[in-house]
Amino acid sequence: MSAPTRLLAICGSLRKASYNRSALHAIAELAAPDYDVEVRLLHDIPMYDHDFVDEHGDPEAVQRYKAAIAAADGIIIATPEYSHSISGVLKNALDWLHGKPSVLARKPVAILSVSSSVLGGSRAQYDLRKVLQPSEAYVLGMPEMMIGGARRKFDERGVLTDEAARTELAAFIAAFGDWMRLVRQPAAV
Repeated sequence: MSAPTRLLAICGSLRKASYNRSALHAIAELAAPDYDVEVRLLHDIPMYDHDFVDEHGDPEAVQRYKAAIAAADGIIIATPEYSHSISGVLKNALDWLHGKPSVLARKPVAILSVSSSVLGGSRAQYDLRKVLQPSEAYVLGMPEMMIGGARRKFDERGVLTDEAARTELAAFIAAFGDWMRLVRQPAAV
């Protein structure tokens, strides 16, 4: 029996009732039994301060965050869309990961977004892809996963109840599994 595939699911929203957090919990529910999904919140990540890092190194919370990323087989980032882009808290958390080498280098990453708008956070996804580019992460290109009209697709407890969205999310997880296997294949010589 092989070890479970470890997915670190990072929520780019601090809201308790975040649809993005709820979508990550749905991923944990819908993922294959051999997936171990850890939902990671960003409440403890301080504001990025390069001078502090130069003097003291990474704060303890950032060290734990980087260790969780390093230990994961794949990363799923759920981003809300704030002012047509990603949240400040998510951008700040990603700023801690850049540098050479980045803990995200060659790491399979998938992006999803959930929004009340019909666009489903597509503009945030576009910006998140740009922010991830310098980290040299292997970001899944397709399928894109956007859940629009979230108020109609989650119940009052935050459970994803829309069957079409659940089916699409399950297919997204399966595609990300294929992507992780492809990325992990040894290079042909």
